[in-house]
Formats: sequence, structure tokens, C-alpha cells
Amino acid sequence: MSLDIHKSGYVRRWHSNPDLAHIPETLAHHQAQVAQIIFELHSNPSSNLIYEALHHDCGEMFVGDVSYTAKKTNPELTSLLCELEGVARGKMGCPNKPLSGVEIRWLNFADRLQSYRHVQSVAPHVLRGQEWVKLIDMIMDEADNLGIDNDAYIIG
Repeated sequence: MSLDIHKSGYVRRWHSNPDLAHIPETLAHHQAQVAQIIFELHSNPSSNLIYEALHHDCGEMFVGDVSYTAKKTNPELTSLLCELEGVARGKMGCPNKPLSGVEIRWLNFADRLQSYRHVQSVAPHVLRGQEWVKLIDMIMDEADNLGIDNDAYIIG
């Protein structure tokens, strides 16, 4: 592992979210838990899917962690950030691995579920907000589409 890949794990998430900025979570913590979710719920994940789960946000060390809301409301920004993060990852020695369409959906599902589980664990009151209610509905819909039993992934 390159030193940059290792160092990227210390980048803090949620810095632009006033409800969560005071609660530490690093990229390493997040990415490891995304991989754990995939191992927990996927019957046979590919090595490329696990690799991407463990490295999908490494490029944020150079590009920054832009909020989900900003990305969701600005598709052009999202596209540019993906491109810049890919370039950064390549320079770090951590190139993107090819994923199928279904694997991309798995990665996005696990990424969102990890965020929801994190907030549920450290600041559950935040989940009453409209964006979080929409997010859990989206997670549940995607779980159904991926054939995942709802009881397998929701923390109660």
C-alpha cells in the first residue's frame, strides 16, 4: 500500500454537516465498514468489488469530501469529482477497478447503508430529517432490487 493510500484513511468525513461534524469518522473507518456490509450481505462478492469498497473514497484526500446534498443537486459537479478522484487515485497507485453495473449498485448500496448505520449509531436523532428518511427509503428500494432481505441490514 502506498503511503498516500494509507494517509487517505485519516481524512475525516462529515466536516460540512453541522449535525455530524463533531463526531469523528475517517475514510478508513467508512471504507472498511462498506466492505464489511458487502461481505455481510453479498453471497459471492468479486475481488474488484471488495477492492473498490476498501478504496472508493481514497481520492478525497486530494479532492475533498463534498457533501452528498451538493453532489445530488449538481450532477456536473458529481461527474467532475468522480473524474478528479479517479485521477488522484491513479497517482496514488490505487486505480479504479472495473465493476459491472450490478457491482456498482452493490457498492452504492453499501456506501449509503454504512452512512445510515453510522448516523444511527452515533446521532440517531438526525435520522428524523427529511433527507435521511428519503435515504432509508432509497436503501430499502435498492435492497429489494438486489434481492436482500430487509431484516438482514436494518439496525433496530
